[in-house]
Amino acid sequence: GMIQPLVKRERKGDIYLHQQLALALNKTKQRDEAEQILNDIIGKYGPDPETNGLLGAVYKGLMDDNTGDDLLAAAYRNKSIEAYLDGFDADPRDFYPGVNALTLLFFENADDPRFKKYFPLVTYSVERQLETNKNNYWVQATALELAALQMNEARSKQFLAAALTCNPAKWEKETTAGNLKKIYAKAALLQGEEKTAWLMDCIEKLI
Repeated sequence: GMIQPLVKRERKGDIYLHQQLALALNKTKQRDEAEQILNDIIGKYGPDPETNGLLGAVYKGLMDDNTGDDLLAAAYRNKSIEAYLDGFDADPRDFYPGVNALTLLFFENADDPRFKKYFPLVTYSVERQLETNKNNYWVQATALELAALQMNEARSKQFLAAALTCNPAKWEKETTAGNLKKIYAKAALLQGEEKTAWLMDCIEKLI
């Protein structure tokens, strides 16, 4: 019985160091190495929101790197969506991989059955956090993204204001702006720029 807690603690530390390494590699666009490390962790220990969130981000980066190639961009987008959804399924209390999957699904095809299935689940996860953790920037910013995905102008502006009162760092606001730009690109195609101008206003307040 004595050895078990030790192994568990070792494993946690080991995973954390590898996650940090993968995060650093992804930031310097060494995405293949990052992908390898993260897939090794998942292969060994199974999916979890943190590791899968990082893997989803690696594939999202590869999608952005291949913007000029529709086929490759779509393939990486799909891998990113799958990595994020596996992470959310592993622990639905962690909304981060869930909302990232939804934004990419919306960008790909808002009629995707996975979008309809996961939207209420991620919304519930965020609503629980809004009750207990409302001064957290990411909770408010995620609620903003969900409202934007529903094209709900009033709620989007409400959560944007709440998010900005959490005193976020520049990179945090830029991350949210980047996600909202993806939503805007698709929404403007579907509904026209006039009807979605309010979302561009929200983006401009973040950059």
